Amino acid sequence: MANTEYDPAREKRISREVFVDAYTEEEQALCWYYYLENKINFPFQVLWENETVEVIGMEPDSEDAGSQVQLQVLYREGE
Repeated sequence: MANTEYDPAREKRISREVFVDAYTEEEQALCWYYYLENKINFPFQVLWENETVEVIGMEPDSEDAGSQVQLQVLYREGE
């Protein structure tokens, strides 16, 4: 995965966009979930354990997962 250089302006913009009116950790987690759900274009391919896999969506339960985002991955044909 490519490393992205830290950009304070980008971090501030994302923070303002994502965390508008989010005060508790739970509210912030929900904000991240819905922000990512609207920004990520599924499906896409990634390299995982030296294999190309397809990310097909976000797990609906991710909105209750706190600081973790769970993705739906098509590991091998049909799996």
